[in-house]
Amino acid sequence: MKPAAMDREQCGVDQPAVAVSGPCPVALDAPPLSASDRVYLWVECATLFAVLPLMLAFRPPGSGIFLFLWSAAVICLTLLVRDASFDRRRLWNWGGVGTQIGRVLGLFAVGVLVGVALTWLFVPDRLFAFPLERTRLWLAVMMLYPVLSVVPQNVVYRAFIFHRYARLMPSAWSEVRQRWTMIALSAVAFSWAHVVFWNLFALGVTLLGGVLFAYTYQRSRSVAAASVEHALYGCGIFTLGLGVYLYHGAVGR
Repeated sequence: MKPAAMDREQCGVDQPAVAVSGPCPVALDAPPLSASDRVYLWVECATLFAVLPLMLAFRPPGSGIFLFLWSAAVICLTLLVRDASFDRRRLWNWGGVGTQIGRVLGLFAVGVLVGVALTWLFVPDRLFAFPLERTRLWLAVMMLYPVLSVVPQNVVYRAFIFHRYARLMPSAWSEVRQRWTMIALSAVAFSWAHVVFWNLFALGVTLLGGVLFAYTYQRSRSVAAASVEHALYGCGIFTLGLGVYLYHGAVGR
């Protein structure tokens, strides 16, 4: 494993060694899980991030998805801040933003070019339709979406998942395998949450985004860094005119 000092430097903050070394934000001296604890955590993870989203997909029309999202974020945030092994600085850590911003902006620029090209090829009537036809609503989305949607999602799907379920990774696995398994777990859970929109575009694009955002969180140990990246791509999708697939869905039940 890398020395804790190296990991602290990578994260952009002077964090305690007990909380930063390794692939996931858990204390190094945390007691090993018993067999029953391990089963409990796997059942909990499957229930919260596989079964519950599927149940929400069949929610009655008009049910507020933001109510569910914010309720989940508040619960997850409460569990995190009450856990002594969780470093609360991971909830902002603007130094972590600085360490990742160059890579994030570079990939985002490529993503914008690819997004424009694919939208023009497959749904040209949607390209920039939202900002051009509904400018005021688009501006409101650009301002409110990062706060009302992005931040709570990153508390749940990055901070909470990485912290709570990292101990499920077998200790015999290499550090790299543990890191990428946690990234995959976060990304799949994040993608599956969008089953509520009933279209494959939502599942596919959020799976790709989930990998990017989880990787950024894992590298920066910063919800702020993951949220900045998430907001860029989300606002970009709405600007391209594809937000319909991530709001009320394009495929009926």
